[in-house]
This record gives sequence, structure tokens and C-alpha cells, in this order.
Amino acid sequence: MEGMSKNEPRILSFLSRLADLVLLNLLTLLCCIPVLTAGASICACHYSARKIIKDELHVATSFWRAFRDNLIRAGILFLIFALVIGASAATYIFAPAFFAGSMLAMVRGFEVFVIIAAVMIALWAFPLQANFVYSIKYIFYNSAVLAIRYFPRTIGMLLLWALPAVMVLSFRFAWMLAAFFIGLSVPAYFSAKLYRPVFEDIEEMINSKNEQERK
Repeated sequence: MEGMSKNEPRILSFLSRLADLVLLNLLTLLCCIPVLTAGASICACHYSARKIIKDELHVATSFWRAFRDNLIRAGILFLIFALVIGASAATYIFAPAFFAGSMLAMVRGFEVFVIIAAVMIALWAFPLQANFVYSIKYIFYNSAVLAIRYFPRTIGMLLLWALPAVMVLSFRFAWMLAAFFIGLSVPAYFSAKLYRPVFEDIEEMINSKNEQERK
């Protein structure tokens, strides 16, 4: 009984966090349904995941606030990424109709590179949009720099976000059900743990700059 009483706070904390992640996942999925609001939904998911780690605010409160604040700008980001990735995927699929041999291999190789690069930049772009006030041009620039500078973290985030796709494509009911309840919030949560020190450094730089400007 003593062992149970000692572990009880940890179990309750785990269950509470799990409940937050399930709620966050359902909110994210719900707000992705209109498609055009998917960008704002992803931003809100990242913002709320970071708040969960910090134990700040209620999940629903932080989600709707971030969703509202990022609705337009995140929508533009999502549209740009969707167009780039969609165009590259279409070129890859239909390339054999226009190219052959080594030229086909080059074209397809280039499109694969573009898709991977766009995904890696997007992994940083939406969290940046959710947590900082930058122009869209600056978001893209900073995201590209961070993706390269913190490449191991980028790969970690890429693997995390590949997980829900693997779960769904497994066509196993248990995995698909798990993806429905935590397939987006869990990758966002652990991604936030990966980029947290990077964002804290950025926040420190911003605060330092603001203090110098006040002087």
C-alpha cells in the first residue's frame, strides 16, 4: 500500500496529462476538418502542447486563443506548404509522361528533395508562428535556418510526425484508434520538448533586445 501511495501522484499526473493530450488531439482534428483552418489548428496544437509542458492555462483556453490569433497567417502558411508539396508530388507522379532515363531520375530526385525540405521547414514554421510575432517571410527564413542549424532535432521532429501516418497506414484498428485520440497531440508534445530550449534562447534574445531599446 505504501508503494501505491507513493506512486499515486505520478499516476494521477500522467492520467491528467494524457487527458489533456486527448482533448488537444480532438480539438486539433475538429478544427482541421474545414482544411482551410488546418494551419491555425496545427499552430494551436503546438502552442497548447508547449503550455501543457509548462503547466500553464487550460488546454481548451490556450487552444482557442492560439487558433483565433493565427487563423489568417497560419492559413497562408498552410496554403503555401500545401501548394509546394502538392505540386512536387504531382510532378513526381506524372514525370514519366514527359521524361525518361537519367532525366526522369533527376526530376524525381529533385521533387523528393523539395518535399523533404518543405516538410522540414514546416516542422519549425508552425511552432514559430504559434509562439512568436514574425512576418511570413521571416518565418520561412528562420524555419529554414533552424531546420539546418538544429538538424538532429529536426530529424527527431520528423520521426515524431511520421508516427501518426504509420499508425493510420497500418490499418490496424487499435493503432488507428490511438492515432484518432493522440496521433497529433503526442508528436506536438514531444516536438515541443525538442524545440523548447531553442525557443527559450530566442525569447531571451528578444527580451534582451527589448530591454536595450527601452534604455
